[in-house]
Amino acid sequence: MTYENAPAAQPAYETSNPFPHGFVGKQRSPIVVWILGVVTFGIYWLVWYYLVNEEIARSDSRIQVNPVLALLAQLVPIVNLVSIYNTGVRIKQLQGFNGVPETASGGFGILWTFILTIMPAYYQSELNKISR
Repeated sequence: MTYENAPAAQPAYETSNPFPHGFVGKQRSPIVVWILGVVTFGIYWLVWYYLVNEEIARSDSRIQVNPVLALLAQLVPIVNLVSIYNTGVRIKQLQGFNGVPETASGGFGILWTFILTIMPAYYQSELNKISR
């Protein structure tokens, strides 16, 4: 007896993965991100900002972001605050898409920009919650 017409066995998918879409971002220490920014007079923060927006774009196609424009926005007053806010919103969306509590806030991102310039550390800590 042959089973030529029998349906093919379905591959077993791991259902315990809490991140169905995955986050292709890099785990970084928020404190190291902040320190490198201070030591390089903000140059590292610009590189980091580009990389984070690129990682967000690669992680989920539902989140639309142009990393180059996000980076260039950092060079224009007022527009930079809009970009910082939008990056926080994107991180929050990514958290939601990956089943992580949506704790990121664009408003806090702007606030932390003015308080000890710790916005990069804040956003990185929020991203690290996804990639754990």
